[in-house]
Amino acid sequence: VTYVIDQSFSRRIDRGLNARFVNFDVAQSLSAAGITRGERVALVGDESDIYWARLAGVEVFAQIPLRDAPVYWDMQEAERDRLNARLAEAGASALVASWTHPPPNVRGWKRIDGTEFSFLTLTR
Repeated sequence: VTYVIDQSFSRRIDRGLNARFVNFDVAQSLSAAGITRGERVALVGDESDIYWARLAGVEVFAQIPLRDAPVYWDMQEAERDRLNARLAEAGASALVASWTHPPPNVRGWKRIDGTEFSFLTLTR
């Protein structure tokens, strides 16, 4: 009832119905980048919103929590590259950033349009 009242009297765009497509968009973006079912990915950010992983059929096996994401983004490029390489050696085919975004000077990340997600494919 509260949702209906809120949407009836609010000028805000209805995010409730659109939210279900975000996870699908993330899963589709990973698939389009060559990340296939059964692969492992690492997460930078919020673990509470990972239904995209189920849709994509991937395993989230490592995480940099959202509270620590600024430390990851602020690393020197070589240091961050070494960490990413270690994740790739451990089996990660990609990093997915959830509710945190790479700064403009961080190379290689792709923003998933219309979402609060980005990803980086890793080379093994």
